[in-house]
Amino acid sequence: MELGGYGLGYRGMCRFRSGPMFTQPVLTHFDYAWTLDTDGYFPAGIQSDPFEIMWRKGLVYGYSHVSRDQASAVQHFWEFCRLYFETKGLDPKSTPMMRRITDALVLRDTYWHEWNRVLFMNDIEITQLSWFRGDQYQDFFRYLDSVGGFWLYRWGDHAVRTIALALFLDQDKLLKMGVPYGHQNTCRCGDEHPDKVCVRTNASDWWQCLPASEAQLVAGGKEVASGDIGTVHEGILFGGL
Repeated sequence: MELGGYGLGYRGMCRFRSGPMFTQPVLTHFDYAWTLDTDGYFPAGIQSDPFEIMWRKGLVYGYSHVSRDQASAVQHFWEFCRLYFETKGLDPKSTPMMRRITDALVLRDTYWHEWNRVLFMNDIEITQLSWFRGDQYQDFFRYLDSVGGFWLYRWGDHAVRTIALALFLDQDKLLKMGVPYGHQNTCRCGDEHPDKVCVRTNASDWWQCLPASEAQLVAGGKEVASGDIGTVHEGILFGGL
């Protein structure tokens, strides 16, 4: 059954990854989980170990890139978040990140105190499981689950992650992963390959990270990119624009 272009299976996946995933018995044996979409991949070799970095620094969430959700996928999401904040006596402007994503001057196309739909994309992410199993995060998820938004409106798990992280977590507990990464129209060679650029010869091919001179020859002038594609500037979340 398709609802607005997204079947019940997809919506169930969004709900599962928003909360129940972290409470699965098998995950009690692990400290961290690295998830990757089935069509995500590494266009170049990984030279560092993000798990070790997160463990040594006591970090909670690792992400690769930031994007913006489509308005149709977050219908009524922010309104119910605001109801949760009011019910719990939480100040939605209490952290720098929350202030950034609800500031009308950041993107200049949203109203004051409205979420601008900027979020951490979690087609690739590393989560500290104990934090996401904790009462604070799970209570937020259970509230959102109780109003049926995952099924009715296709709320995404990345939206739930972003608001919870922005509200409950210090920014210094986040890790921007420098690993190379390719997914659909997104590609970045990352901090580990500063001398390489993303390239593919047509939209059906996988991205590759190649030296710039070689990339031009392989692509024949098509879709050669340096830096991030399909993302928004992280300054929208963290400032510094």
